[in-house]
Amino acid sequence: GGVLIQNLSRSADISKTLKTDANGTPLEDLSIMADIKTIRDIPLFIQLTSLVGTLNTWLQFLQTADYRPKFLHGCTSITIPEAYIYYASKQLMGLHEGLAGAAAYEDILSARYPDRLVGTALKLNTSLAIAQLSIVGLIVLGNLGYVLARLRRGRE
Repeated sequence: GGVLIQNLSRSADISKTLKTDANGTPLEDLSIMADIKTIRDIPLFIQLTSLVGTLNTWLQFLQTADYRPKFLHGCTSITIPEAYIYYASKQLMGLHEGLAGAAAYEDILSARYPDRLVGTALKLNTSLAIAQLSIVGLIVLGNLGYVLARLRRGRE
């Protein structure tokens, strides 16, 4: 992936670098590519991913001293800490933080538009929190059982 991104960032003609889309259509035949020659002709990049390190790779190879594209990022909870670094440094224009971000956004919308239909992000976020607390509780119980078993064996 990193090699592809490097090649795209250096390419004088993206259509010649990538050649076709997923369906085999030549990129130069796509109307969306009519005004796109180089990476600098793309006005906004949006990345939606759950993979750790992907955002870092895109930003590492797309940005230069004289070029910083507009970039939005949507991620799952595991990659939020990585994304905050780039959001704080303004390398990202916007950041959508997975389910927690969806719940926060839903809460803002509900406050602003009280008559809107309530979505499911807040319910899902609560369910996820309960599931995570249950897992922590089971880990604590498992460790407690282990310690008690060792203490019992030590008395025998």
